[in-house]
Amino acid sequence: MIRLEIPNIKYKETYIKAVKEFQSLGSRDTMTGRYFEKSPEDMDRSFDTIISEEIVGSYTQAKKEGITVEQFWIINDDDEYCGTITLRHELNDRLSQRGGNIGYIVVPSKRGKGYAAIALRLCLGEAKKIGLNKVLLTCDDTNIASIKTIEKNEGILQDKIKQDDGVITRRYWVEFK
Repeated sequence: MIRLEIPNIKYKETYIKAVKEFQSLGSRDTMTGRYFEKSPEDMDRSFDTIISEEIVGSYTQAKKEGITVEQFWIINDDDEYCGTITLRHELNDRLSQRGGNIGYIVVPSKRGKGYAAIALRLCLGEAKKIGLNKVLLTCDDTNIASIKTIEKNEGILQDKIKQDDGVITRRYWVEFK
């Protein structure tokens, strides 16, 4: 069973393991990217800071723009960090084009096991709890796994838009009944 938890030091070991996995693959993901340049020793020494930043909200840009952000860690039955999912309470022009209300990443070795779909379902429940009537989800047009995850969670495709960098972004809405 998958659950969402606020970042917690009790998952330190598995979180650092996940960051090392991303680093070994050369990943530059935006959700955990600020830690990819840190050595394992730096991560170990600064984990309290990492937890603090995660709880406050992960996106410096969103915080600068006045967007309320909640960060959750995706945790499995083995108490392992399996990914991160972020809930943005508001949208601005930038997030309306790319990013949406919810963004997520799953540790590469944990992909293909349904973690993203379950985490998204749980995060949609959190969005409903805070009073959102609908949420915007976006993904690259080539990201088949995210397309399936969003559509499995009743995402309705609004459109596809070409970004300034040439990437085609799909924009989906999930409305709460």
